[in-house]
Amino acid sequence: RSSKSISNKRSKKRKSSIKFKKYKEYYNRCYDDNFIINYNKNIIKMDEINKDDTERYGINKIEAKKFINEQLSVVRQNSAKDLIDNTIYLSYSELNTIVEKLVIKLYKENIFDLDNIYLYVGKPCKSYYIMAILFMKYVYKHGLNPPKYFIKNIENKLIHEINGKPLIIIDDISYSGTQLNGFLYKIYESNKKYSNIFILLTVLNTVSKNVISNFTVRDKYSRRIKVPLPYKLIYLD
Repeated sequence: RSSKSISNKRSKKRKSSIKFKKYKEYYNRCYDDNFIINYNKNIIKMDEINKDDTERYGINKIEAKKFINEQLSVVRQNSAKDLIDNTIYLSYSELNTIVEKLVIKLYKENIFDLDNIYLYVGKPCKSYYIMAILFMKYVYKHGLNPPKYFIKNIENKLIHEINGKPLIIIDDISYSGTQLNGFLYKIYESNKKYSNIFILLTVLNTVSKNVISNFTVRDKYSRRIKVPLPYKLIYLD
């Protein structure tokens, strides 16, 4: 065997090893295999902690009035009162009901690759993670095809790797829509042709809906224009 042949084989093996290492690093950054492993203990803990949540976590009227009176001016007091008056407390049981309806609506009204579903779960300290757990609760309850891949971080490489397969993103409340719009725009920038994304929202208002429903981009003349959201926004009417 020639030394050149041995050298070429070693070089290929080294390149293959480096390529595998890089992919593994990327996989560990973007995929969360522990999500489904920890699902059972997490949903049990969530259901137990939030038992009888309406009485424990409802808006405290005495504290709310104190908050309003502590404001330094009439204008601020009026703003504080407006905030309290327009704040709706959503109990854990109510949240469960909404999520269940959203899950049923998603699977009933949309056709997608049921064998290769991606679910964005984010980090354990974020609301996306909690909502993803509730999402799985009702997927299992109704015997629906569960997601196969759980995503904790979205990168350009991931968007191209998904390559048109369904990606589900579920969040709790969108106040202004700005944060979610920015998050979705990064995905849009990564791959403008990829549109098989389903965004489930438990609560949104007219303002947040309008913000989420469009991207602001620049045309070839550098003018700012609105581009309709290419993804499916799912909520309860």
